[in-house]
Amino acid sequence: CSASVLLLGMGADEQLCGYSRYRTKLKVAGEAGVLAEMSMDMRRIWRRNLGRDDRCLSHHAREA
Repeated sequence: CSASVLLLGMGADEQLCGYSRYRTKLKVAGEAGVLAEMSMDMRRIWRRNLGRDDRCLSHHAREA
């Protein structure tokens, strides 16, 4: 691959309820539960997801 920069959709699932656990949370705790779950995910996204993704990309000499 000759590209040195990749455009990714990181964080889209957290912002747009893309995970199935959000559907489960909605059934169990209603809209307030889903909003709390999404808020928790957004507060920790930099530590969990973005760090992992950055390490994977860096390993292949790419940036996002």
